[in-house]
Amino acid sequence: MRQSRQPQAEKDKVWQLFVKPERAPAQGLARLERRHREGDKSAYPLFYSQGATFFALLDQALQDASQGRRSLDDFIAQLRAEPDGSLPDSLRAELRAAGGARVDALLARYVDA
Repeated sequence: MRQSRQPQAEKDKVWQLFVKPERAPAQGLARLERRHREGDKSAYPLFYSQGATFFALLDQALQDASQGRRSLDDFIAQLRAEPDGSLPDSLRAELRAAGGARVDALLARYVDA
């Protein structure tokens, strides 16, 4: 989103609306995905805030650990490949290898909680 051609003020507005690292997650994204698949529509809005925060922080962790050589973009195809929204162990391992301990903390806080 930050690399889009939209005016900077618009990008900042969207970022501030959805990305809130200080907000405690309601539940892990894996659990929210299960609830949504089971028909609980109240889980859906949390994907926008909690999901956006998780992916923003994950991208930053990957970039910091690799000094800008890796980013979330490197893993998008693998993320989209899972129809149930789960993160396979192989992908988790790759993310950990690329981003280190911060990735473990983010997975625990935003996905597995």
